[in-house]
Amino acid sequence: MRILIAVCLLVIITPCIAVSRGAALFLQLNTSAYESAFGRRAGAANIWNIGPVECLNNPAKLGYVGEGASWGFSHSNWMDFSDIGLSSSYVAYSWNGIGIMLPSLNADGHWGKSLDYGEMSATGEQGQELGTINPYESGSTFGVGVNLLQFLANVRQDRHLGDFSKIYELSIGYQYTYVITDWDRDGVFPDAQEADGAHVNNLGLLARWTPLGDTPDSDEPLEFEFTGAYFTLNPFDSEVKYSEGQDWPIVSAEYISFAAQLRVPNRLGILPDYCQNLISATAMADMCDEDSYNTSTSGWGVTLLDILSFRFGDEWGWGVNLNYRDIVQCQYNWAQIDAGELTDHNELWDISVRVNLLELL
Repeated sequence: MRILIAVCLLVIITPCIAVSRGAALFLQLNTSAYESAFGRRAGAANIWNIGPVECLNNPAKLGYVGEGASWGFSHSNWMDFSDIGLSSSYVAYSWNGIGIMLPSLNADGHWGKSLDYGEMSATGEQGQELGTINPYESGSTFGVGVNLLQFLANVRQDRHLGDFSKIYELSIGYQYTYVITDWDRDGVFPDAQEADGAHVNNLGLLARWTPLGDTPDSDEPLEFEFTGAYFTLNPFDSEVKYSEGQDWPIVSAEYISFAAQLRVPNRLGILPDYCQNLISATAMADMCDEDSYNTSTSGWGVTLLDILSFRFGDEWGWGVNLNYRDIVQCQYNWAQIDAGELTDHNELWDISVRVNLLELL
């Protein structure tokens, strides 16, 4: 019966994340409403106005979160006819091109990212009621990312290297995720196997090229940035180990992503100086090589006055961003995303708050 429940749960979520093999499939679900609107696999190369939740898609992005302390939170009722909840919550701190992230308590009461299946009635082999189970999977991710050239320029006080890093940048990142797979947390099934916590390591790489503008003394009417990224999920093939000696490999995947942004900066002072751009257009393309399935997504979006954004990819979404002189920033994003064949769509939302403590104090 325990196996039957597990199979049913996997049938529910598998159409949403493609045909994959292995445990902890929820690790592939994108919890960023901002990036999900561009595509189900989108985000590994996105560096613009991001928060901690977006860095789950590539730890190399942590150096781009923005100076100061930040908190990100997302949630989705993963199926509108069930109690399944997909949630994530993280805090981060970024300074001089280096950033770290830590898990925080999410909407379902777990640390970091989780897929909570809600309450389910359990029955035995003879059809007798055994009680109620509350199965869930969670991943608590700790990450670090460094913009190498920016960090070295700041440490060495090298102005020439600093100018170079405004045009070219290479970032690296590492994530450690502690995975819990608990199908019977209340011990309803007396003969159920217990799963040990699994340890997953992820690696990320990101390169940026800024051929136009983005320097204080630039007078270019346009600014353009291009990024490319590589992110590998579970490259060392970690496994979930059970009490009776069975091992279940955790899903692995590789992501190759590209993104670009074209901006019209507020150089003429038409708007207050804390509105950096009049309009910006962003495009993303992502390719994912999973254990047994290859897929790709792409999307585009437009942002007005650095405040209101509309995004279109597999589905669509929108967002509101408020940033006062890069001291305090608040952002809300919503997306309608593909949910496979079981329901028309899912709704995913996220919020983030950032405070530059050094500037504030």
